[in-house]
Amino acid sequence: MTTQLDPKEYSAFLSGTRLCDLSIVELRSSRPRQLGELDIAVEHECVMRSPVSGPRFVVDFSARILTRLHSEEKADYEECVSVAFEVVYEVNGGMPAQALLDFFVEHNVSGHAWPYLRELVSSLTVRMNLPPLLLPFQIIPMRVVGGSAEA
Repeated sequence: MTTQLDPKEYSAFLSGTRLCDLSIVELRSSRPRQLGELDIAVEHECVMRSPVSGPRFVVDFSARILTRLHSEEKADYEECVSVAFEVVYEVNGGMPAQALLDFFVEHNVSGHAWPYLRELVSSLTVRMNLPPLLLPFQIIPMRVVGGSAEA
C-alpha cells in the first residue's frame, strides 16, 4: 500500500532535517579464499528504531558484500564484508507523521550511508592486501524493514 504524502510537507521536513552522526556499530571482514575476477552482490537494509524521541531519530543501516569468482558462476556467494551503521538525524520544527519518516527511511537513508559503505569496503580490501573493491556509485535497490513501511 502506497501512502500519499504532501510534497510541501515533505519538502519542509527535508529542509529541516540533517544527518548529525553516522557510526559503525559492527564490522566483519574476511579475505576471499581465491583471488581473480569477482562477481559482487550487495544486500542492504534500513530499519528505523522505535520509539522516536525528541528532535532526533535513529536508523540502522546494514550491508553485506558477497563475492564469488566470476569463473565459478554456479558457486555460492561468500560474505566478504558485513557492516552495520547507526545513522542519527536531527529534525528542526518537530517530528513529522510516521508515514513521512517511513518514506524518508526508504528513499533517503541508503543514499546518505552509501558513500561511507563504499569507502569502507574499498579501504578494507586494500588493507587485506587485495585490489580495492569498488562498489557502484548507484545504490542497489533496497529492502526497508520497520516502522509502518514493510517491503
